[in-house]
Amino acid sequence: MGFLNHSTNNIIIDAVLTEKGRELLSKNNNSFEISYFSFGDDEVDYSTITKYGKVIGKEKIEKNTPIFEAITDEQSAIKYPVLNITGAENLQYMPVIVDNDSSAQYYSIASNSQNANNISNTTVANINFKTSISGVTNSFVLNNTLVDEFFYVSMNRKLLRLTNSTGTVNGSNIIYNISSTNPLTNPDFGNQKNGSIKISTSGDFNSGMYDLYGSSDNVIRTEVLIAGSNSGANLIIPVHISLNGNL
Repeated sequence: MGFLNHSTNNIIIDAVLTEKGRELLSKNNNSFEISYFSFGDDEVDYSTITKYGKVIGKEKIEKNTPIFEAITDEQSAIKYPVLNITGAENLQYMPVIVDNDSSAQYYSIASNSQNANNISNTTVANINFKTSISGVTNSFVLNNTLVDEFFYVSMNRKLLRLTNSTGTVNGSNIIYNISSTNPLTNPDFGNQKNGSIKISTSGDFNSGMYDLYGSSDNVIRTEVLIAGSNSGANLIIPVHISLNGNL
């Protein structure tokens, strides 16, 4: 959903179906059912509050923020959903998700020029990540409502897959639910969560993918999105797939 920009003082909400919703509606078998909806504030720049203070900053956000119109891509529609947090009056911090390897600009996977249906024909990238909060001591305990019991991991299903999990196809993407774990030793704060995934080229991957998605140097640049189940925090991991390890 989104707001339409009209010159009148009327507020008009524009609601469209996502690509997945249109697919279910077209089946005409009662599989299409609207069970819930979400609100988001992707367009709001909250640094305005820090710059101008709460009173003036709030006024500037209300008057100057452009409102997004509705879009049909469910993967891009709401990146920052509004959360329902129990005990929000005591909320001090919101967690983010960070890559444990802070020096990694991207992760590399090398495939050979043959069909990569066999996982032995491609290398595997190991990605380890965790929830993080800056400026807290290890005695701080995160609000239970924001603890991520699992992570959503989304990627282009024609290019990538997780090696040890079964995902759910959603349009051009495949989404996995990965259970979180507690830090083995010395957590940064109470209720901190870790996650780990192994990615390789998709079972549908072949050398023709370089013609469709690759650049002149025979490298396909794609991404993996990791999102927390409760916190709504997300992390985008750049991934490079190279032909015969040509990086």
